[in-house]
Amino acid sequence: MGKFTKYFIPKRNIIYERSQFQERKQREIETIEEFYRVLKDLVRHCNYGAEEDSIIRDRFVVGLTDQKLKEKLQLIHDLTLKKALETARQHELIKSQMKARAVVDLVSKNNSKASSNPKPKPGSSSNQRAACGRCGRQHGPRQCPAYGKECMKCGGRNHFAKVCHTKPHTEGQRKNKPKYNQETTSWRSSYQNTRGKQIHEVTDEARETFFINTVKTKTSEPWRIGYFSASHILRMIKRQMQISK
Repeated sequence: MGKFTKYFIPKRNIIYERSQFQERKQREIETIEEFYRVLKDLVRHCNYGAEEDSIIRDRFVVGLTDQKLKEKLQLIHDLTLKKALETARQHELIKSQMKARAVVDLVSKNNSKASSNPKPKPGSSSNQRAACGRCGRQHGPRQCPAYGKECMKCGGRNHFAKVCHTKPHTEGQRKNKPKYNQETTSWRSSYQNTRGKQIHEVTDEARETFFINTVKTKTSEPWRIGYFSASHILRMIKRQMQISK
């Protein structure tokens, strides 16, 4: 049987087998244990004899992909194959645990950020349009209801009183404002022609009286009255009626 095997099975090329062993390095996807088993399988046909363990140790250390682990093993005096395997396995385990811990910390950090900054719910105020600064409402572009309207607070246009930024009179301004006196209020009148023109205008310097826009008569064009007291209004109406007769 031995002669039969020798005749039909060709001899192995020792040089080729040893070159395969010496060139073998750890791959990125291989663990320490997997790399060691591959080396043990390749060395079987190299015929190293009693030096086999030391040669495997050398190839194992040189072929590692982890540079830090490789340097660590090279600094150990009287390093044996058994000691090299134990140190490499321990290093691999610690490295794996540190990676797992880093992943857990990253997930925990992301979860804490998500909880501190929750996503706005549909229909919440953050998803809605901001209130318009002219009308105080929410609307689309060029749909402001205040456009062209007069503010009831300041008299300006294109905004409502509820969003008007005009400052109210201060207490000092109110005190300095002249008080109305029916007897001393100064006013002046001017009469003009009656055909299609203003015929009477009254102004009140105190500006703290009544205001009537226009007064119509049967025989003349409308005439306007400015700011003045109620008694002045009555006198001017009577006078205008007398002129119209």
